[in-house]
Amino acid sequence: MENLLYPTSPADRTSGKLTVSPAFRQQVSKVMGSILLFITVYLLLVLAAIGLAIACFYGGIWIIIAMPRFITLLIGIGLMEWVSP
Repeated sequence: MENLLYPTSPADRTSGKLTVSPAFRQQVSKVMGSILLFITVYLLLVLAAIGLAIACFYGGIWIIIAMPRFITLLIGIGLMEWVSP
C-alpha cells in the first residue's frame, strides 16, 4: 500500500490568510447582480402570466354577458378553458 494514486496534500496554509483580488470581487458582484436580475425578471414574468390568465377569464365572462349568443358563448367558454389546465 505504499504506492498511492493520490498526490501528496498541500502544505497547511492556515498561518496566513489568502487575499482576494479586486478583480475577483468585481466578478462576484457581477454574478450576484445577474442572479438577482434573473430572479426579478422571472417573478415579473410569473406575475404577468397570472394577470393574463385572470384577464382572459374575466374577458370570457364579459363576452358571454355582453352578447348572449351561441357563438359568443363558445368564444367565452373557449377563452376561459384556455386559461384553466
